[in-house]
Amino acid sequence: MKVKIISLALILMLLLSGCSGLAGNVDELLSPPRLTLQQSRITDLLDEHVGSAVRLKYPRRGEFLSPFVTSDLDGDGINEIVVFYSDESTSRNVHLAVFSLQKDEYVLTSESEGLGTEIEAISISDLYGNGSPSLIVGYTSTNLSDKYLAIYNYKDQTLQKLYDQGYSEYVLADFTGNATNDLVVLSPATQPGPIEASLLTVQNGTLATIYSVTLDVRLQSCIALAATPAGDGTNALVIDGTLAGGAYASEVLRCENKKFVSYSFELGSDIVNLTKRDTPLLKSRDADNDSMVECPVVLGTIKDGAGNARWLWVSYYDFTNIETFENNFVQTTKFPRTIVSALPNTLPKPTPTPTPSTTPQPTATPEPSNEKVFGVVDIAYNCFVPLPVGWKNNVALRSLAGDDWCIVKKGDEESKLLIMQMVAKEDTLADNILVYGKREEYKQVGTSAGSRIYARILGGGGANPTAVLNNITVLG
Repeated sequence: MKVKIISLALILMLLLSGCSGLAGNVDELLSPPRLTLQQSRITDLLDEHVGSAVRLKYPRRGEFLSPFVTSDLDGDGINEIVVFYSDESTSRNVHLAVFSLQKDEYVLTSESEGLGTEIEAISISDLYGNGSPSLIVGYTSTNLSDKYLAIYNYKDQTLQKLYDQGYSEYVLADFTGNATNDLVVLSPATQPGPIEASLLTVQNGTLATIYSVTLDVRLQSCIALAATPAGDGTNALVIDGTLAGGAYASEVLRCENKKFVSYSFELGSDIVNLTKRDTPLLKSRDADNDSMVECPVVLGTIKDGAGNARWLWVSYYDFTNIETFENNFVQTTKFPRTIVSALPNTLPKPTPTPTPSTTPQPTATPEPSNEKVFGVVDIAYNCFVPLPVGWKNNVALRSLAGDDWCIVKKGDEESKLLIMQMVAKEDTLADNILVYGKREEYKQVGTSAGSRIYARILGGGGANPTAVLNNITVLG
C-alpha cells in the first residue's frame, strides 16, 4: 500500500473545523456542504492513492452526517480519522480509509470495502467495554431497500470487520444493565413475515445474539426505532411502525432478564391501539426536552371547511413511567366548520365512589390525566404546537383567514389565547390589528410547505410564552 502523509498541523485544523459531524439532515440539503481546504487536501490524497477521483459518501441520517469521522478507535488517546468514499473505477460500494498518527504525521493505514453503495447511518460505541470504540456502519443500496449492518474494530493499524447482517433499523443503548451499550437489530424490511428484534451484547469478549423476539404482528414495518431511559438504569425500546390499511402505531418494550416484554401488560392498556394514528408525521420523540422518548396519542380530530382532517389534538406519553393510562379529554367546543372526535381505544374508567361527607361535594369529579405533553398538530403545515395541559377541555380551535388559526377559550371564540399565521414567501404578516394584533408581537417558529410559520401568545391563558413558542416543532 502506498503511504500518504498529512501533517499534524493540518489534521488539528481539520478537527477544529468540526469534521466529525454536520448540523442538520443530509436529506434536507440542496447540495453537499462545501469542503474546507483541509478536507479537500485529504480528498486529493485519496484521489492519488486510488488513481482516480473519489466521491465522498455522506450518511443519510444519524449522529454523524459527514464523510469525515474522528474517534480514538484503538484506545491510545489519539484520534483516528475515517473517511467514507467510493471509487467507481473499481467498485460502486462505499470504501473506508483510516488515517492514524505516526511520528507527528497522519498516514493512511487501513482500507476496507463496505457492504453497500450508500451509507444509512454511522455510530461509534464502546460495545466491548475496553476503551476501544467500535465503528458501526449501516449500509444501503441506491433504492434504499437492501440494508446491511457492519461492526468494525481498529487494532494493530488494521480495520477488522467483526459482524455483519441484513437489517432495517438498529439502536444502541444499555438494555440489559451491564453498564455498556447493547445492540438491537430489526430484521430486514425485505424479509417476509413479522418483524424480528435481536438483542446483541458482548459476552466473554464476543458480540453475540442473546435473544430474539417477534414483535406485535400488527406492526408490518418499522419507520423509527429509539431507546429511552426506563428508570432502573436500563433502557426501553420504542418502535414506530406501519399497520395494515396505511395507519401507524407505536410499541414500547422493556428488557426483563434479557428478554423484551411489552409495557402494555403493566399498563392494562394496548399501547399499539392507544397510539394508532393516520399520519406518519407523528413519531415517538423527546417532546419536552427531558431526554425521554414519548409516544403520541391522538385525542381528537378537527376538520377544515372542506371536510378534511386538518388538525389533531395530541398528548405525548412516557409509557415507561406510568402505572395506568389516563386521559381526561372529553370534547371541544364546535365552532362552525370544525368536527371533533373522541379519544379512541381507551379502557373504560371506573366510576368514582362518592365519599360521605357533610361538606357540599362537586357535581362531577374530573378524570385524571398523566400525559407529559399536550398540544395541536397542524397536518397541512407539519407542525406541533404544545399547549399547557391545563388548557385541555377548556379551549377550542378556530379557523381564521386562509390557513391561519387560533386557540380560544371554550365557549368564547373572541377570547384568543394563541394565534398561528402561515405566511407564504411572497406575503407578509396580516395587518388586521383587530383580529391578529400587532405584527411585532409575532415570532417566526418554523418553515413548512413553502410558508413561514408565525405564532403569538396572548395574555389571559396563563401560558408561558417562551415554553410554547420555543417548543413549536416542524415534524418530519
